[in-house]
Amino acid sequence: MGDPNTAEGKALLTERSPLTYANKITTPLLVVQGANDPRVNKREADQIVIALRDRGSHPVEYLLAPDEGHGFASVP
Repeated sequence: MGDPNTAEGKALLTERSPLTYANKITTPLLVVQGANDPRVNKREADQIVIALRDRGSHPVEYLLAPDEGHGFASVP
């Protein structure tokens, strides 16, 4: 998608990152993350949750599902 080792690639990644637009979220948010997600890792989900909580303007709830991946498929 973008090479973080080049100025152009880094700019592309920054422009497409949800973290760049965290200040535009204006409603309460529920973030649900699968701990085994190969596409969106836990660290990235943590970043957006921290950014929104630090802002403090709207509630943010965070659910980490320890046995799930990108698509929630496990049924108890």
